[in-house]
Amino acid sequence: MLPLPSHLASLLVLALAALPAASQAPHVRRLDVAPDGQPGDADALGARVTSDGGEVLFQSRAQNLLPALAPGSGSRNLFVVDVRTGAIEQVNLGSAGQALAIGFGIEWALSADGRYVVFQATGDDAALGDANGAGDLYLRDRSLGTTELLTGGVAGTVPFATATRPLISEDGDRVLFGVNGAQLLPGVPSTGPFVLRLYLHERSSGLTTQLGPLHPPHTYDDDVRAFALSGDGRWAAFSYLNQPLGIPPTLRVLDLDTGTHVDHPLHFDSLELDRGGATLVGASPDGLVAGDQDGLMDVYRIDPQTGSVSHASNLPPGPWGEVPVGDPRLSPDGRYVCFSGKDYLGAFGSVGTFQSGQVFVHDLFTGLTTLGSISDQAVPGGNPTKTWGSTALNGDLSELGEYLVYTSNYLNLAKPSGEAFGLFVLDRRTAGPQLMVTGLQAGSTASLTVTDAVPGGAVLLGISTTGQGPQPSYWGALHLSAPIHFVHLPVDAAGEVSVGLPLAAGLAGTALHAQGLDILGYAPTTPYFGVVQ
Repeated sequence: MLPLPSHLASLLVLALAALPAASQAPHVRRLDVAPDGQPGDADALGARVTSDGGEVLFQSRAQNLLPALAPGSGSRNLFVVDVRTGAIEQVNLGSAGQALAIGFGIEWALSADGRYVVFQATGDDAALGDANGAGDLYLRDRSLGTTELLTGGVAGTVPFATATRPLISEDGDRVLFGVNGAQLLPGVPSTGPFVLRLYLHERSSGLTTQLGPLHPPHTYDDDVRAFALSGDGRWAAFSYLNQPLGIPPTLRVLDLDTGTHVDHPLHFDSLELDRGGATLVGASPDGLVAGDQDGLMDVYRIDPQTGSVSHASNLPPGPWGEVPVGDPRLSPDGRYVCFSGKDYLGAFGSVGTFQSGQVFVHDLFTGLTTLGSISDQAVPGGNPTKTWGSTALNGDLSELGEYLVYTSNYLNLAKPSGEAFGLFVLDRRTAGPQLMVTGLQAGSTASLTVTDAVPGGAVLLGISTTGQGPQPSYWGALHLSAPIHFVHLPVDAAGEVSVGLPLAAGLAGTALHAQGLDILGYAPTTPYFGVVQ
């Protein structure tokens, strides 16, 4: 293992600036692009990405994304875009290929491979038995080109009766959804207009079941506020309350295969489960951890079985201040969570902006939070000439957090740009060189190891104790802040190199950020963040 020189050199980013720009790959792209290369002529909303990051489902009011929209298309439609080719397909289609009217909220979901799209339609498809005038759920099989009705029984005398907020398992077999104010199954009376009940539909068996009543034999309505479905379809988590019974807000984690459950005295406004139900995150304003008393919405990680809670939305260093965050989405493997931060005080740094927002990605394993709504030059999203109404939101992550998709009306993210909200993808792939750090103990020597670099090449390794950047480079954003200590290291025939970092006894509690660049591979290593123990 090589010793690390202790001298301070020029900024790493200045060294990178001398390298040829031809090595740069596009890290940020706009996806809602018309055949003539123009951006969508109206807002995009609610991005949902497949596990491999290859396709993205979104809603758009744009009329120029296809040469011709399906017959009956209204002002809002659902599309799937191929990230690699840019090809766009309309998917809010009925049995005869006609467009089904959809509402404004995020009322759609995508299976892991992109084959199945489940969505709420406010219009009826009489050929499929839907003529009740209520919001129903449909499933579009993109491989077969067919559409099926999932909630044909939704009917009720209470206004606002609708099936809502569908979630789908990765294989497309199970669909979890809420029903507001309606009778879906025989013997289950209609609820009040603002009381949400939870149902599970299993396509393989054709069965729909209610997840409740939650407090039998009482007939009071349990109002579900937030719910999540694991990717494998086995686990459901939902936050509910029951005002007539005086039951405090409760978080229930339910095994859908066995019917067993655990309850925790917690309340969340939104929830997300990973593929196997082992990782659960949620947004809540309740200040669930010590020291969090700002009264603002935060994202938390919850142990599904014990109910223990930890913070998962620490913002990176920068002009962010104390801002509310929410809209969490987990990568399918459960390591990364993205969320939106909303700024009401202008702290996000855009010139004169009001209520601006950014999308962040938090690594639940390392604790590192990075800004996701950035340009190729690592510049935060912004509109220098617009004084209000600019934001980034509705993020979603693919497997291992490799791709982040979101919507934004910032003008500096990628071309083509426009005033409407666009759909963007940030390529965060870390399939190249990996950086691992062990032995981060004061008074000892830590080991920094890079693997999967180009054999016989070199790695430029940077270390910072002042923050995580980001700093621009020809490879995209680097998560280091000045001043940066760096060293040029030769890579062995196996594509690996290690270096020792002596840590003085007085460094306990110091935050350390590290990242390298594989010079011959034109690729950054995975970033590292840790605290000296």
